[in-house]
Amino acid sequence: MIGIYTTLLRNCLIPQTDIKESNALVLSKLKNYQIVPQDHQILIANGFFESFKECIINDSQFEQFLWVNDRADLISTMITANLADVNIAKRLCLVYSQSTNSNWLLERFDRELMPKQQLRDDYKQIILHNDITIPNKLKKYFT
Repeated sequence: MIGIYTTLLRNCLIPQTDIKESNALVLSKLKNYQIVPQDHQILIANGFFESFKECIINDSQFEQFLWVNDRADLISTMITANLADVNIAKRLCLVYSQSTNSNWLLERFDRELMPKQQLRDDYKQIILHNDITIPNKLKKYFT
């Protein structure tokens, strides 16, 4: 599905005014995301990461661990494939300070985020500079 979408974007077959809405629609159906460098660059250039933050990270469904479990691969890959972001840091810390949250996403972080020392350091700096409280479940990644 994502390959077809990036082909449409690459060939300018989606009007510029409809890309944000198209990103949101694709994200609502997407549960997994495997990075193909050329496709990833096309997506990022067309605001896909920003749409990801709006549609998934800022959505109240992110607080429902079963919904997150279903999209743990997508969420983890999108977070680890892009630059550290203050809004993502805040949202992760808020969600993981609640009593129920996704352990499946943390398992993906173990595999994808732990090896990326620079990204974890960038998140640590964001958390430090924004005085964000790190919940216990996230301390191994961000302290």
